[in-house]
Amino acid sequence: MSRGDVYLSEKESRRVYVMERLLEGVVTVKDASCVLGLSERQIKRLKAGVKERGIAALAHGNRGRKPKHATPKEVKEAIVGFAVGKYSGASYQHMSELMKEHDGIFVSAKTVGRILKEASIPNKHTHKASRRFNSRFAVKAEDKEQASRASPGVDSLHKIICVKSYRKASKNFKNAHRAGLISINLNYI
Repeated sequence: MSRGDVYLSEKESRRVYVMERLLEGVVTVKDASCVLGLSERQIKRLKAGVKERGIAALAHGNRGRKPKHATPKEVKEAIVGFAVGKYSGASYQHMSELMKEHDGIFVSAKTVGRILKEASIPNKHTHKASRRFNSRFAVKAEDKEQASRASPGVDSLHKIICVKSYRKASKNFKNAHRAGLISINLNYI
């Protein structure tokens, strides 16, 4: 079962390198599973596939196939046509409901939005995100005069405190949030 040329991604080419070392006996199954982040059972399955079909066994089996649940090209073209003509003033949700009711096209509002975004048709019904007010950084009434100056006086700025936060991926691929308090003393004398 030859498919012709096989082009591998970076991940798959790394698998090829490790599998070649495994078949040569340089690397053990346990080491290969650690390097590739797979279980030993999966490494053995890949090794058997490489022995049987060559490196083409490492390429994903669905490569080059369209997903079964993909929206057909004709439906995409109809949606774009409706957005420009028949339903030009409708929102994504209303458009999907109208197409379902009148045209027999059953697609979600999200799908309509994605298709129209791909076709570079702007959404007329977007909402600007509201600006949120953070009361922690609000200036008191008596400090407004001093806060409005370009450079505050020596008395008002002794210490700057900020929080530095960062995200770190842990071993089980969940994000762990950590924060550290940084304090800087400023002396203008």
